[in-house]
Amino acid sequence: MQWSTFLQAHWGAVCAADFFTVVVLTPLGLSRRHVLFVIDLETRAVEIAGIVAEPYEQWIMNMVRGLLDHVDGFLLGKQHGNGTSRAPRRGAGSPRAGAGARR
Repeated sequence: MQWSTFLQAHWGAVCAADFFTVVVLTPLGLSRRHVLFVIDLETRAVEIAGIVAEPYEQWIMNMVRGLLDHVDGFLLGKQHGNGTSRAPRRGAGSPRAGAGARR
């Protein structure tokens, strides 16, 4: 099955997740925070899934568990350089899986 055919068949169930960073003012001065967000690709609705100073492995795994489909536990993802080796990865046949996060 081609990737475009898969997407057309499952568009209502596909989302993208990614991080962006933001600098916030705290009582101790400026500080960087990592924001995990999810985009519903069908509706383009964006939800903030979590905010953390540094995305460590246990936090990432807890966020991934919270994003999993409760029916079958299926999630496609990719590994970030600041992520964990145990995080889900996208398939080799899906080179544009996270393209919506960069728009």
